[in-house]
Amino acid sequence: MFRILFFLFLVGACANSFAQGTSKLDIALQKAISQKLYQAKPWLNLVHYKKNIFGNYISESDGPLFFVSKDGKKNPEAELLETIKGFFSDKKRNLGPDQPEQTVRCQFPARWLWLSQQLGLFEQDVSHQPCAEFEKFKARAQTDSVTLVFASFNVGNPSSTFGHSLMRLNKKTVNGKASSPLLDLGVNYAANPTTSNPLMYALFGMVGVFPGTFAAMPYFYKVREYSDFDSRDLWEYNLNLSSQEMQMLVAHLWEMGFTHFDYYFFSENCSYHMLSLLDVAAPRLNLLERTSYWVIPTDTIKTVAATEGLLRNIVFRPSLNRQLNARLKKLKDPNEMKIYKEIVKDFDLQKIPKEISEDRKAEILDAAIDHFDSEFFSELVHHDPETKSKKENLLIQRSRLPMTEEIQIVPDDSDQPHLSHGSSRTSFTHLHSTDSNSRFEISHRFALHDFLDPQDGYPGFAKIEFFKFTMDGSYNKSDFNLRQFDFMSVESLQPVTAFKTPLSWKGRFSVERVNDDRCQNCLAGMGEAGAGLTFLGFKKTSFYFMALSDFRTSPNFNKHKWTAEAGPLLGVRSVFNPKLIFLTELSKQWILGFDNPVTHLSARMRWAPHINWSFEAGYREELKTNEYLGSVYYYF
Repeated sequence: MFRILFFLFLVGACANSFAQGTSKLDIALQKAISQKLYQAKPWLNLVHYKKNIFGNYISESDGPLFFVSKDGKKNPEAELLETIKGFFSDKKRNLGPDQPEQTVRCQFPARWLWLSQQLGLFEQDVSHQPCAEFEKFKARAQTDSVTLVFASFNVGNPSSTFGHSLMRLNKKTVNGKASSPLLDLGVNYAANPTTSNPLMYALFGMVGVFPGTFAAMPYFYKVREYSDFDSRDLWEYNLNLSSQEMQMLVAHLWEMGFTHFDYYFFSENCSYHMLSLLDVAAPRLNLLERTSYWVIPTDTIKTVAATEGLLRNIVFRPSLNRQLNARLKKLKDPNEMKIYKEIVKDFDLQKIPKEISEDRKAEILDAAIDHFDSEFFSELVHHDPETKSKKENLLIQRSRLPMTEEIQIVPDDSDQPHLSHGSSRTSFTHLHSTDSNSRFEISHRFALHDFLDPQDGYPGFAKIEFFKFTMDGSYNKSDFNLRQFDFMSVESLQPVTAFKTPLSWKGRFSVERVNDDRCQNCLAGMGEAGAGLTFLGFKKTSFYFMALSDFRTSPNFNKHKWTAEAGPLLGVRSVFNPKLIFLTELSKQWILGFDNPVTHLSARMRWAPHINWSFEAGYREELKTNEYLGSVYYYF
């Protein structure tokens, strides 16, 4: 009898245990539904749901392994419920050949962090196996604070024309010692291109052809890439996040390793996804809701800087090129500069005269080493034996000389990118011409900056404009026509120095109105390219010369449906201060198959008394007319 009773007790205990386990899952599901957690902002952020034009939610993630439910991409509720069910299962998911199998709990630690808090779940409540791979990632990150990094503009690289944003997860200590920022974990989001053609890259990037993925690597890799190789300054915005928010950030970064996003150059780009990470970590910030559909890196930096309590401080990391220029300024003696020039020709240290003091030798050699690193960066990265041997010899010789004073490069406050003008711009221009009634122009530019815009926060010698259209009309007539639409206009006027002779260049693709021997007031498609040199004169005045050529086509042309033209361009640009700039240009173009060349002359001065407003006065001679103009510009 005793044995029978004991057996019934065991059966009852097991049945009760099974019922409790089942009820915990049922209770969790019922609570999630009753609280409508699938509509909660943290959940929508975690799975990157956004409403489409029809008002339906769809996840921006394009990797199928990011979803537990087969309908997860379009159904936040189904994805939530299947995720909760997955927490109670030991079943591992096949995540591809390069990834170990993971349970739902181990693949989605950020989802677990949030849902366990909302549902009152504990590790012992669910079926849980150790998440060894995620624990390794956490140990690698050891996040004590978070930094948002902005790499300055690079007009020579289509992927970084507007700048680039990445993140750094800062360690407090490494093996018990204070950590160097260079050893911290850098987090990058970038496109995985399938072409090296810059035009195809720009086109594919605009329509979302490339997959974009997250990658984590030591921060010094990104410093080497941006600061050293591309000579781009880095601005490090240190953020105030709580320990719980940083824990959520690290957990979600792990989840991002199992998916990809279609990369869009103007929307879902690097800056957009840095903000999406911060919104997951701290939904209180609502950063993405405060950005426009078009996401420009400088605009996202402004959003972060303007968020009360988020920004701790800003650290400037100068590029290798800026560091070299600072070292050269320390060579004040013309003889020292002459010695430096001789050394960098072949890095023969025997050219340093013996009578020069060791302190001055050290200064000269420091500059030569920076020049060597800049000139032979690619060879050093790829461990070219001859280049490596030369660098080692330079370092050995430098080690025998005394220490020099550390270079302190302190940028002007106006250099900070978050203080720059808005990327979009709208303008109104009144024109008075010599052969017609007064007219007006209305112009709008999507992005980003031209040579007359206020210089605060932007590169001093670069013009970057996308999607700029100009309409013109008459006050007395009802005509209102497209004058010009620039799909893209990029220009670099880097000046020649005693050590480098960079090529100045420009490129433009547009549709613009033509009024000469080819046709009367018709629209033509146009591609323009030019190259030349820029020289920096007295008090920030640049003088530049370019050889220009362009190709135009229109069905309304009189003789041929396409024409080519070429000729010189001369320009002068004076920056009196970052908010008051003068620019004049004169060009003369000879058209293939036509006798009369076309001359363009313009002279303009723009003043920006406020970050959102500027005013311009100018003169131009084109389209067979002489015009005086006054303009007002609004930046936003």
